[in-house]
Order: sequence, then structure tokens, then C-alpha cells
Amino acid sequence: MRRTLHEPAPGILVVAAMWRANFDETLALGELERGFGPLGQRTAVFEVTQTSYYAREMGEGLRKLFVAIEGEAARDSLVHWKRVAVALEEKHLDSDARRLNVDPMVVSLENVTVATSKGHPHRVYLRDGVFADVQLARRRGGFEALPWTYADYAERVLFFGQLHGRLPRP
Repeated sequence: MRRTLHEPAPGILVVAAMWRANFDETLALGELERGFGPLGQRTAVFEVTQTSYYAREMGEGLRKLFVAIEGEAARDSLVHWKRVAVALEEKHLDSDARRLNVDPMVVSLENVTVATSKGHPHRVYLRDGVFADVQLARRRGGFEALPWTYADYAERVLFFGQLHGRLPRP
């Protein structure tokens, strides 16, 4: 019996944006819209308290939000969107330190997958220095955190679940 491979249903592009306390939030949102497209549903802006990983480079009092981009996103578009994110970050460097951190991801029927430049045992290499990192998995009717899920993703499963509800079903 011959099997046919099919493209998966599209997902929704979401961007996690984090910026220094002295970086203009309006500027950050404008940059996201210019780089990724019309902004849609978003979380409230929150202070990054779950990790100090970025403090050395970006400083203290970091602010962050997750924002959906209007329209559909091809599931294999993560490499393209990571390139867009890196270009935005580089545009706002301050003595080689980022003032803006941008992480694109796709919300799909099965999971929330983030594009990252850092390899790790649970991340799958795509191409051009970009890895796919599943942060949330769809189980038992909702998104669930995995052992490596970042706390701020786990705390916002309702946001990702709302986006999941808008996805077309096959």
C-alpha cells in the first residue's frame, strides 16, 4: 500500500518579545508589526521574574509579552521567522547587547514550537542555525508543560489554548 505525505494544517505565528526597562514599549510593538505583520491577540505585558538568564546582557526589570500575528503561518516557516527576529534584535543592539529579544513560535493543533538558535537534547535542528523547541504539548484537551518548558509559557497556557481554538480543523 502506498502512503501519501500531506502538509499539516497551518498554525498561528506568535512572537515572544522581551525588552529592557528603558526600551519604549510602543517602539517594540511597532517593530514587531513591521517585521511580522498585523498584531492580534496578546497577553498583558509582564515583568520577567522567572529567570535571571538575560539579566547580564539585557539588565534587570525586563518586560515581556506574547502576541499573535494575524493570519495563518506555515508550519515550516520557523527558520524564516527566526531570521526576521534576529534582524530586529540586531537593529536594536547597544554595544553588542540586545535591548530587544524576539522569539517566534507557531501554535499548531499538536503543540507550541519555538524557533531558537541554541541546541539542546530535546531540540530538533531545522537548518541555517535554527532549532525547533516544543514548549507546550497538546494533551487531554489542553496544552501541558513539558519538563523543559519555560515558566512564563506554562503560566500562559490559557492564552495559547485560546489561539488553538481558532485553528482550522482537518
